[in-house]
Amino acid sequence: MYSPQPIAEEQLAQYAVQYLQNKENANKVFEEVKALKTFDYIKSVATLDKKDIFFNDFKELAK
Repeated sequence: MYSPQPIAEEQLAQYAVQYLQNKENANKVFEEVKALKTFDYIKSVATLDKKDIFFNDFKELAK
């Protein structure tokens, strides 16, 4: 339900605890956070070499 007033921190924490008590919800959140952290790490250590190529050349690179 939407409210024009902000939700109190305590109430928000209670909602979070209730949501995460469901193992399926907890696993979804865990996997999402893990994916975001993994991509952040990859972005920090990898460099991209952007260039325009033809599709057939791309297929050769992908092999």
